[in-house]
Amino acid sequence: MLKIRKVKDFKLIIFLLLVTSFFSCTKHEEPIKNDAIQSIGFTDQKGVFHCQGTLINGKKEGLWTEYNNDNSILCITEYKNGINSGIEILFYDNGNICGIGNNKNGKKEGRWIIFQSSNFHKIASEEYYLNGKATGIWKKYDQFGFLRKDYDYITKKTIREYGLIHSKPFPIPAKNKDSQDTTVVSVH
Repeated sequence: MLKIRKVKDFKLIIFLLLVTSFFSCTKHEEPIKNDAIQSIGFTDQKGVFHCQGTLINGKKEGLWTEYNNDNSILCITEYKNGINSGIEILFYDNGNICGIGNNKNGKKEGRWIIFQSSNFHKIASEEYYLNGKATGIWKKYDQFGFLRKDYDYITKKTIREYGLIHSKPFPIPAKNKDSQDTTVVSVH
């Protein structure tokens, strides 16, 4: 499973995937050399290009790129033996990356990073999946990319909310139930 830790790594991975996709896929529907392997692209009746990739024995294999009606990229998905298994990159209509994560046997698996629509450099949330089902502790970020909340997806409860001190997240004090005073839970 691919693990990504820094925004710089995202940029490099995206660049490499796009370059790989560009050089490995062509926009024709003719078999390349072998009848079992085809590099193809699909268009609709209006000539709008919808997807491109490689078929091996009639099944999707490797990176497939899907397009919106305006020919902007909708997603890049890795397939193995006809099933989306591997990295997937989703895009907003404005061309910015929406999210990046992994699939296993056609279902979301592991950590997914969702970005803000206006800025690829700012994370909106970190989400976790197991066999295609949302699970675990999700992290929510504000419009500036600062961590604001830990949220337990299973219980649907906020575990911790964060404020900012000198541009670093810290837990917001919890209110004491008996009074209006606040008590600091912890500061990291």
